[in-house]
Amino acid sequence: MKGFSTLLLFSSKFNDDDNNVSEYFICNPTTKQFKKLSFLQNPIKDGEFYVSLAFDPLQSPHYKIIVVREVLKNSLIFELDIYASESDGWKVATTIFETKEGDCIKFEDSVFCNGKLHWNSYGNQSLYLDVEKECLQMMPMPTPLRGNRLEIYRYFGESGGRLYLAATCHAYIDLDLYVHQMASDYSHWFLKHRLNMGDAMEVFPELNLGCHPFSSGFSGVSFVGSERKEEVKVVIWADGKIICYDFNDGAWKMIHDPGLGLKIGTPIEYFNHLHEQRFIPYKYFESVYVFEDM
Repeated sequence: MKGFSTLLLFSSKFNDDDNNVSEYFICNPTTKQFKKLSFLQNPIKDGEFYVSLAFDPLQSPHYKIIVVREVLKNSLIFELDIYASESDGWKVATTIFETKEGDCIKFEDSVFCNGKLHWNSYGNQSLYLDVEKECLQMMPMPTPLRGNRLEIYRYFGESGGRLYLAATCHAYIDLDLYVHQMASDYSHWFLKHRLNMGDAMEVFPELNLGCHPFSSGFSGVSFVGSERKEEVKVVIWADGKIICYDFNDGAWKMIHDPGLGLKIGTPIEYFNHLHEQRFIPYKYFESVYVFEDM
């Protein structure tokens, strides 16, 4: 398939007589061509089933699809299936592993970085997969804060070959965003920055950031590179506006404001804000690779 190497993995749900069914597709939005994925092992009914894309267009035009599939319902035992576009073939049950209930691993929230697929977790540890070696490894997660601060959400991402995790922590109606970076040897996370959302509201008073218990006031967090390679910009989608904190000059800035009437989301019983819905952002960029076939 010819065109810029921008790929999207997306799913479409429909109802049959017995269950909700998801179909998965790989799409090149530049050429408007897509490929429907056919799984050799279908998920068990009502079992956990997660699909991730491992693709770095700066390294290779080829991609892999990683499937985490529950072996038995509510067993916490999973199998890994891997599809390689280069061979157009599946390796089924390459790895069988078991998780602990307290790990709270979010297999639907994955980040591909430096040839490894990482999964977010709300526990003290998670997993990552070395895609080439097909080797699964443990990785620690930041320890949740104790005391009068309550951790609500974790946002997982990467920039410049580094893993980042931002955690929202509430104390009454005060909200902080703790930004962590993973050590290069995967031994630990270290706290890079602590941002108070009250400072952002002084710059953007129209936003309601952390003003309600158990609600952060924004729907997604991403991490993008800045002029200084050792720093990142923390990008936040809040009530339809996209703002960022630039660590180069220590300032909150507006990136995009679509104006009134362009917010996405449906009203919810006590709140009428976009941030009541959760979004996982993904980066978009183009390269010069050419695809002959998906």
